[in-house]
Amino acid sequence: VLRDPRNVVVSWYYSMLETHTLMGKVPKHREALKQLSFEEGISYCIKELNLKFQFMRSWAYHSSDPNVLIMRFEDLTSEPVEQFGKIFDFCEIDIPDKILKEVLDDYSKEKMRDRDLQRRQGDKSHYRRGRTDWRKAFTEEHKHLFYSITGDLVDVLGYQR
Repeated sequence: VLRDPRNVVVSWYYSMLETHTLMGKVPKHREALKQLSFEEGISYCIKELNLKFQFMRSWAYHSSDPNVLIMRFEDLTSEPVEQFGKIFDFCEIDIPDKILKEVLDDYSKEKMRDRDLQRRQGDKSHYRRGRTDWRKAFTEEHKHLFYSITGDLVDVLGYQR
């Protein structure tokens, strides 16, 4: 599943700063981000995600492999029944539309967020209520830094600059 790498930056920022369970390197990133302004934090995330960006680039090179199905996150969230139907078809799994719709409804972001809040007993959920598009988060300096690190990754993944 591909996602616009610019939105990955913004999502990762909020996840590391506020919502991700404290495990692995999360405490290190959370402590660093707490010391930075939002703008500095976005720059920090762009730099820290460099290796992930390289992985994302490698995925695009397998798009013509008949054993690989590459989906866009944005398509999965905007047309879940159709897109998950494509995944099940690709995997040769027969699932009736009614069952698929029920499963997708049960695993909607809102229902998963509610279950997550219950599990965390009122603490912040990993699933934020809103979303911040990269266009609102990135300054011109962020764009320059991002493209200096990622090159043409956005184009390679089929997203518009």
